[in-house]
Amino acid sequence: MSNLLLRELSLVGHRCPIITADHRDYERYRKVWNGVADRRPAAIARPQSVDDVRKVVHAAAASHALLAVRGGGHSLPGFSTCDGGLVLDLSDLTAIAIDRDTHTIEVGGGALLGDLDRATVPEGFVVPAGVISHTGVAGLTLGGGMGWASRRYGLTIDSLLGAEIVTAAGDIVWASATSEPELFWGIRGGGGNFGVVTRFRFRMHPLGSIVVGQWSYPAANMRQALQALRDRAHGQPRDFTLNFTATATGLSVTAVWSGDAALTHSVLSPFGALTMAA
Repeated sequence: MSNLLLRELSLVGHRCPIITADHRDYERYRKVWNGVADRRPAAIARPQSVDDVRKVVHAAAASHALLAVRGGGHSLPGFSTCDGGLVLDLSDLTAIAIDRDTHTIEVGGGALLGDLDRATVPEGFVVPAGVISHTGVAGLTLGGGMGWASRRYGLTIDSLLGAEIVTAAGDIVWASATSEPELFWGIRGGGGNFGVVTRFRFRMHPLGSIVVGQWSYPAANMRQALQALRDRAHGQPRDFTLNFTATATGLSVTAVWSGDAALTHSVLSPFGALTMAA
């Protein structure tokens, strides 16, 4: 690690752990979920506050170090880490606060989808998001975000009301439709290169009861099953979501219904009989 980066990181403060290659936990913290991105950063900073994030961004800029931001670490291209640079690991910024009066929720930039669901679902609400619990809220949201509730409530960014962002200049700003609107436009699907998001505010939506049906069909019947799947999926209401996976061994179908409980059987049962004769 360059002496300049080391010196700049020393100014961040003792509350923000800085992990380098000689640290006993370096191997654990350098690894991300996407194992293809097997990289060795010069240092990993683990901020405990938005002010820590601001200081780390300043340190990277002042030392001309490559900066990677890690939320859940699921980035397929490996943007969550880097070789020889500085990783800003947000995994300690997971605070979540629900406002029941306004049906909104604020979520830390290091929270995972599982954290979000555990906060909203017991309250009878949902924020449309992904389907893997250990995906980061930040990466998913900044890419647009979609999941089981998206047919009913839209993309994750459709429920995004605002975000706290540390810019490359080290400024802390709040971006929303009325404050920094151009930046707010950019982060809704434009990726993470507009700054470091340390907090999101989402609108929550009523969840209601959920019924899930899952069926498997052998490869020999896949063509018939896919044709029937196409025909029966057409015109389904927004309360219905369908997913299928086709492999060499067969077809797996998952259907989710979040509408009127009285209609559950009539909506779901046809997808468990895709290869039966008409």
